Amino acid sequence: MKSKFVKCNSCSSVVPFETCELAAYSTVIDDKEHTFCCKTCAKDYESKKSK
Repeated sequence: MKSKFVKCNSCSSVVPFETCELAAYSTVIDDKEHTFCCKTCAKDYESKKSK
């Protein structure tokens, strides 16, 4: 079975989008779903966007 990979919207890391401890982190910012490699990148992206 082939894994699906996604790119972090903050640091551009490519991470597997699967249910595991290394799975991508998704969150909704400004009514749009964004994918990140971790919660830290999500917070960094959100703080940069609000500036």
